[in-house]
Amino acid sequence: MITKHDGFLDKFLKRLDKIDRTSLENYVRKISNEKDFAYTILNECPEGILIINTQGIVTFSNNAAQDILVRSQAEVMPSLQTVFEDKVLYDFIRKHFEQSQRVVHKRMEVLKPKQMCLRISLIPLYDHKGRGSIGPDMIAYIVIIHDLCIEDELALSQQQDTIESITKLAAGIAHEIGNPLNTINIYLQLINQSIKSGKIDDISQWIKIVSSETKRLDKIVKNFLNMTRSKIGFFKEGNINKCIENATHFLMPEIKHRNITIDMKLDTQIPIFFINAEKLYEAFLNIIKNSIEAMPDGGVLEIKSTLKGNLVSIICKDTGVGIDEEDLPHIFDAYYTSKEEGSGLGLMNVYNIVKTHRGRVHVESKPGHGTVVMVMIPLRREKLQLTHAASFKQSNSS
Repeated sequence: MITKHDGFLDKFLKRLDKIDRTSLENYVRKISNEKDFAYTILNECPEGILIINTQGIVTFSNNAAQDILVRSQAEVMPSLQTVFEDKVLYDFIRKHFEQSQRVVHKRMEVLKPKQMCLRISLIPLYDHKGRGSIGPDMIAYIVIIHDLCIEDELALSQQQDTIESITKLAAGIAHEIGNPLNTINIYLQLINQSIKSGKIDDISQWIKIVSSETKRLDKIVKNFLNMTRSKIGFFKEGNINKCIENATHFLMPEIKHRNITIDMKLDTQIPIFFINAEKLYEAFLNIIKNSIEAMPDGGVLEIKSTLKGNLVSIICKDTGVGIDEEDLPHIFDAYYTSKEEGSGLGLMNVYNIVKTHRGRVHVESKPGHGTVVMVMIPLRREKLQLTHAASFKQSNSS
């Protein structure tokens, strides 16, 4: 821990002739270690930090500052003009260094040593005797440089990820809608040709197929709307174990039909807390159903809930066929499915539901070795606040 020596150092120096060599060595070693520790902390900071003395000489620059300004610590006591190569940046720092003793913040674009967008903070540093009105009491300036290009690159990367997700979603929707539309188009042409030729024996059957595909289209659109609607829903005190039990009970006929053994261990110490029971029931229904479908020839499904601190963990572990390594990173993507009749929305829906509870979903799987789905949800003692739009809608409907 770095300490202030102040008055202690003065007393120490006065008694220097009375202090034994060992104590003196220990004290010097302690000061040296604290200085090294301070330098280590400064060098680990992501922002560039420079210290400029009252003569305009840079007495310290950390690693980040050297990277941003393309300068080396090996340069002995460099001047402002040497360190700040860009004229706009140099003029700004020199002006405030000579004329101002207040904290200054400024965002600026520089061209040297390379084109960058920086946020500069200038902070005057005073000695321990206190602030003075002018020069003598100020011992140095601290310059903090934050490279905003890193933030811009991160924002751009996030934007690209969003665009990529939207593109995949659009492609999935186009694929899902394309199949029934193609079928409807084919049978409408057949119906048209039959009417023209007078052969109408099969028209009734074709109309049924068109009607069935239209219903399929309607289902696709409704599923998509349910997935994309960002409604939190109503949170009230509920029993998360009950949600798991109800979902398992609903699927019990299929579980028995497939000769699957259920090993359920639910922690009775999990308290009642604020949840959206209806949505969590839907999430566990999807998870358990996926496990069941992964064990067509029977197997064991372990369902376990535990409470550790303020976190509820639910683990569903099956002995099914597992998930291929190339499929695993995409299981929460919309319309991504390896099933012949899967919608590709089930696990994405699970992800969204758990996310509204400020929780997390993690899946581990290996082909032939089953799958483990872990859901982690923090305890919440207070209701989630409705969004402004939801609150407005609720007040108007009542």
